[in-house]
Amino acid sequence: MKKKKTGIMVLAAAVLVIGAFLLYRYTPGKERMELTEYYGLEEGETAVIINSENTGITAVKLEGAYYLPVDMVQAYLNERFYWDGTYLLYTLPDRTVSYIPGETAYFDGTVETENRHTTYDGSAECVTPGCMMIDGTLWVDLHVVAQYTNMTWAQAEDPNRIWIWNQWEQMVAYAQVEKDGVLRYRAGIKSPILADLSKGDRVLILDESIKGWVKVQTTEGIMGYLPDSRLSEGALHQPVHDFAEPEYANLSIGETVVMAWHQNLDNSGIYELPDMLSRSSGMNVIAPSWFTLSDDTGNFISRADAAYTQMAHEAGVAVWAMIDNLNLPVNSYQVLSVTENRTRLISGLISEALASSIDGINVDFESLSEACGVHFSQFIRELSVACHQAGLVLSVDNYAPQSGTGYYNRAEQALYADYIMVMAYDEHWKGSEAGSTSSYPFVTESIEGTLAEVPAEKLILAIPFYTRLWTADGDSRAIGMAQLSELLTQWEKPEWLEEERQYFAAGMVEDEQVSVWIEDLETLAWRLERADGYGLAGVSAWKAGLELPEAWELLEGYGED
Repeated sequence: MKKKKTGIMVLAAAVLVIGAFLLYRYTPGKERMELTEYYGLEEGETAVIINSENTGITAVKLEGAYYLPVDMVQAYLNERFYWDGTYLLYTLPDRTVSYIPGETAYFDGTVETENRHTTYDGSAECVTPGCMMIDGTLWVDLHVVAQYTNMTWAQAEDPNRIWIWNQWEQMVAYAQVEKDGVLRYRAGIKSPILADLSKGDRVLILDESIKGWVKVQTTEGIMGYLPDSRLSEGALHQPVHDFAEPEYANLSIGETVVMAWHQNLDNSGIYELPDMLSRSSGMNVIAPSWFTLSDDTGNFISRADAAYTQMAHEAGVAVWAMIDNLNLPVNSYQVLSVTENRTRLISGLISEALASSIDGINVDFESLSEACGVHFSQFIRELSVACHQAGLVLSVDNYAPQSGTGYYNRAEQALYADYIMVMAYDEHWKGSEAGSTSSYPFVTESIEGTLAEVPAEKLILAIPFYTRLWTADGDSRAIGMAQLSELLTQWEKPEWLEEERQYFAAGMVEDEQVSVWIEDLETLAWRLERADGYGLAGVSAWKAGLELPEAWELLEGYGED
């Protein structure tokens, strides 16, 4: 009998334990997570949510405005804001807007105005500094950011937070809450509660991959999980915003560009030009290398010649003078990163351009450091404004898009400049292993890689009128097509390379064994076919004087298509 009672007690205890376990397991948890913990905030900080990401970055809330750190603005919202250490600059198509930290007045071009807007809660109008220095960091008024950026934003309190949205390209799914409930931190009824939701509330659907649960985002930017039974079926929407993007009106010559660079490192260009014009019947643009940076403050050597321009114009050829950083030892970073130096350089270029009656400026800044990239972009923006005010075409030379060149930011260049050149040569160069100067695959990859950032109607394919003679010890030197043609008459028959789509030859030059990947009319022809097939704006050749005479017959035909 005693054993029977003991068994009943054990069974009863087991039932109680199982019941308690089941009660615990299926009873929703009531623990709440403080939003300060959820956002990782210290007292007084403001959380920043961008689209559906808790960035972990905090904003500063001051009377009438929220302020964001400038590096966060550039990385997440608008790279065009440029901080030079003294001024916060923003370059529009026709002017640059400048803000001084701590000052409520700013310059919109040359017009002084006030940073006036409604307070973040919409209750009143106020005037605040457009940017502020706090503990050595520049912070930008969110109203200023929104003025120039395709974004919308909302704010909430307890704790302070702002929710920014700038993803307008992709469709999003919204649903309605069909029954009062709670938003949980994780998918599970025991997970801490983040917020209460009421029937009729609208939420953004983020993830439906967890069975029985949906990850959503509330209108206040809180992200968490709801049981799918509490939501209506999601409906796709295309986010819209009434932000008006500025119009970047670019200049065009109105026909296919057939250009050649004219290397002119002294003042002999005027004497060489008549012969170039006489044999280059298909050329409609010539780019003499007239301007060379000469120091670290934006000064440059000028070889501009109004008589040269007049002679070219009489032949129906436009002149785009080139500015380079190649021929004298200068610190390009110092030139481009200091606003005073950029201003001096741009002002000098425009002055020389107007004095010599040229039609455009061609920028050839090479070997820039990655740290220089943002400053180069700002230089192109500012130069674009000055060029267009003066009626000058702006073109920019670029490497083929390979690893380590992305900081040249071709997409930003293409927005402001009129034409972008891709220098589809130097596939192999002095100091590299021996190989083609510009093979068929390299040209194709150069075009397609650049088209990922630059519209075809702005892209000019730069082609070589030269190749490299390689010696047995791996050294090389450049040689023009015309000079190479003479050498080939003395060598054995070249070998056709199918992949490169060009011939390879070897022979003797001054008792030295050399080899060469041949640049000739055949390689020129397929380059023109590539440019035409991709609908490019034209071609440009480096450099005038190295070509075979017959090359211009092909170029003239291309230009007429």
